[in-house]
Amino acid sequence: MPLPGGPTDKFGNRYEGRWTVNCMIDVMDERVDAIRLEPPGVEGEGIEFWVRRGDKREYHQVKRQHSASGRWTLADLGHEHVLAHFRDKLYDPEAACIFVSSHAAYQLEELADRSRRAVSWEEFEQVFMKGDAQSSALNDLCRRSLLSG
Repeated sequence: MPLPGGPTDKFGNRYEGRWTVNCMIDVMDERVDAIRLEPPGVEGEGIEFWVRRGDKREYHQVKRQHSASGRWTLADLGHEHVLAHFRDKLYDPEAACIFVSSHAAYQLEELADRSRRAVSWEEFEQVFMKGDAQSSALNDLCRRSLLSG
């Protein structure tokens, strides 16, 4: 677990910078069409940058790690306003949000994986949300998204 303060902040900035450069290379290799670093105004709130792939836009939020617990819970992501910013971006059906960290956002990752595997809302709800832990996580995500607006 890193110590708070200057060196940790510098490592976090380095991590963010490396991810950004990686995405800039995608532009140069023509895997994405454009990148916009720290867009001004509402467009840039809660993100480091966006990349455009055709009509789709990916919003990237980079946080090196969560020093308190070594993983990101929905509560942590809510407290850091990641969920609120992502919710606002996802009103656009052509948008995707990418959370990058060396520590897992395990609840969000599991919910996203299950939602991608379901072919419909009904299947997601009836098959992929059967477990109490997953239903609870989804309810928590919905509650936090509504409260943070």
